[in-house]
Amino acid sequence: EEVKALEARIEKMVANPDFHQLPFDKKLAMLYEMPISKRVRTVMDANVKAFSSYPELVLSENQMSMLINAVDAVFPKFSLRIIEMYPRLKRSDVIYCCLYILGISEVQAAALMGKTYQAVWTRSLKLHEIFDNKSNLQLVLLDILRIW
Repeated sequence: EEVKALEARIEKMVANPDFHQLPFDKKLAMLYEMPISKRVRTVMDANVKAFSSYPELVLSENQMSMLINAVDAVFPKFSLRIIEMYPRLKRSDVIYCCLYILGISEVQAAALMGKTYQAVWTRSLKLHEIFDNKSNLQLVLLDILRIW
């Protein structure tokens, strides 16, 4: 019930036209407060290793959709617009982008996605190529969102 109440409060705030006038940092802070973001960021408290699996941390399809919807709520139509800007992106890439926006590392993303670190690292290299930027992916994505 608490989660539903928090989600309703956040949806109401995001629906307010004044929300879109908020500074970028406040929007990002709002994203971090969403229940799905908090669930995703629990991986930061776990001591995940690159070559281990963590079935208890793997996100369900529903949770991945909730994550995309949360980012879309704060940064309207992020998932659609990022693919329009970079047509080589796949749906799974959008999920990685959402994870990186939340400050998740490649090792943590591997744990959350139920993939090997090597697979995530390889896809991250492809994301660098797609974005034509070798910088930290979180910084690349935050720069894209700042001008949203």
